[in-house]
Amino acid sequence: MVSKPGNGYVETAGDMPDGATTWQPADEWVLLEGLSVDIHENGKLIDHGRVEAVTEDGCILWLAQEGIRPRRLVEKLPGTELRIIAARPLP
Repeated sequence: MVSKPGNGYVETAGDMPDGATTWQPADEWVLLEGLSVDIHENGKLIDHGRVEAVTEDGCILWLAQEGIRPRRLVEKLPGTELRIIAARPLP
């Protein structure tokens, strides 16, 4: 499945060439700086980007993106899940 959430073109994990799952859930946001992530809200993919910065308490991060909006603030709220993407490089 291919989605176009927010500012990017995203291939979901099921679309990888070998069919393997190439993501892992991210519970500790303070460790995500520099990593590529997918953002899900209530199980729905809403965006994708590279984590540019995270607050010390790990409750807010800045997501660097492609497109007309170069950054997005993401707050750690109930229902918000980040998935680390290992096999998809960002520009």
